[in-house]
Amino acid sequence: MQLVRRPWMALGLALVMALAGAAGASPLRVVMEVEPAHLNPLLDPDLWGYRLAHDLVCEPLVRQRPGSGTPEYEPVLAEWFRVEDDGRGIEVQIRRGIRFHDGRPLSHVDVRATLELLRRSASVAPRTHALVAGLRHIWVVAPDRLRIEWEAPAGGLLAALAEIDILPAHHFAQGGLAHQPQNRRPVCTGPYRLHEWRRGSEIVLRRHAGYWGALAPQEELRFLVVPDAARALALVRRGGAEVLGHLPAMYYPEQVEPAMLRGRLRTIEAPANQVTLLLWNGRHPALALPAIRRALSMVVDRPRLVREVRHGLGEPVRLPPPLRSAQLAPDLAAAEALLDGAGAMRLSPGGHRALGGRALRLGLLVPAGASEAQQAAERVAQDCARAGVQVEPEVVALSSLQSRLRRGAFDAALLAWAWTGPWPDLSPLLHSRGAQAYSRSEGPELDAALDRVRRAVGPGQQREALDRLATVLDEQEPVTFLYRARQVVLLDQRVQPHPPPLSGGFPVLRMLHLSGSAPP
Repeated sequence: MQLVRRPWMALGLALVMALAGAAGASPLRVVMEVEPAHLNPLLDPDLWGYRLAHDLVCEPLVRQRPGSGTPEYEPVLAEWFRVEDDGRGIEVQIRRGIRFHDGRPLSHVDVRATLELLRRSASVAPRTHALVAGLRHIWVVAPDRLRIEWEAPAGGLLAALAEIDILPAHHFAQGGLAHQPQNRRPVCTGPYRLHEWRRGSEIVLRRHAGYWGALAPQEELRFLVVPDAARALALVRRGGAEVLGHLPAMYYPEQVEPAMLRGRLRTIEAPANQVTLLLWNGRHPALALPAIRRALSMVVDRPRLVREVRHGLGEPVRLPPPLRSAQLAPDLAAAEALLDGAGAMRLSPGGHRALGGRALRLGLLVPAGASEAQQAAERVAQDCARAGVQVEPEVVALSSLQSRLRRGAFDAALLAWAWTGPWPDLSPLLHSRGAQAYSRSEGPELDAALDRVRRAVGPGQQREALDRLATVLDEQEPVTFLYRARQVVLLDQRVQPHPPPLSGGFPVLRMLHLSGSAPP
């Protein structure tokens, strides 16, 4: 069994006051390119909703240690936890003395109610619901001690619990997850609490003086909504904000060279928890054939995409981490052999191909307003044309794109797919029962490989399961992964610690604070 415990760390009054004084009265200002839709950490939050709510306003039972190369977890709301050897259950002792922002005490009732609520929310929160898809039962084994049991062995128990923030049971006793005050004004246990939300302008978090642990090092965090990238960059340069979390690749490297930053700012470059991919619709007669999907994957020049579309800020991938990936260079000869073997023959030497007497022509959905995606789609179309396959990009509004994906009214789509936690769980995207399984290219063999990854316990089983999944993905190509982005974060030199710990390639906000006065 694995037993992990972190002793209660109490700060003396003098140290608390010194810590508060060190942060100063100036707020730490963070630029957001998109305003979050809500701050309910369980209701499938978007990127910025997740960054504000998870582990900042709200907290999980356990969290991954920042900067750990391999997933390592530490207790948060749990005083200690013990994972059973077979990976089928976990025992958790709830830390005593913790109160929610409204003063109500945290207990095992809140933990149990949160997990049960999430288990009932498949229709309104499919992505977060997937975290507890295998939950079987929650037992109260002692005061504030729970045993959480899964239906089958699950190697990702800690990873799942690290993503589930605990909400107060008394706030959602009268309704479901989608109809709670948590959506606009979350009440949780975190080191910060929501002070103000000015729609279209800013969200202000204030340090929670009654926090159960060490007080947050910064008195106030201000999240500024600035959708225009050029304006956001100018704002940070002139001292109007201290953190810019999203620098478009088009500005790199010219706009972030030392001469441009004038010594006031520094950069952090790290892999983002996001991959760009081609989603194939298996309902299409040609795309129902794995050989054609594999051929289209082979013909795409991934290094060129990274070089020309991402300005070098990325990594070509055949498969996302931690799956082993190979054969990144395009192979036109092998692709054409696969197309010929699948019956997709050229109508004339060097001309377009046809399958079953019909021209092999594919529409490619691209989200409007995503210039990077549009550039990538153009190059994908050029690569496919070399193999005789016509690909026609179609730019559509995001709402329309999502509707067409759900209805299956598409041939292919170019998408950016993001994840939380140390590694992506591909089941929501690729499992036949997944919340985002729009491709209909799935099958029992792929389902079995994905289930095996979820059940794997221990490094040996996990490596074997991942290798098997990689083999199945190579053979079936339900989606084509193109590249993993690298993101550049701009920080004021006064932002401490230096360098900051990262999670998912982004600074851990609960640990940041300003030191010193603003430069002239």
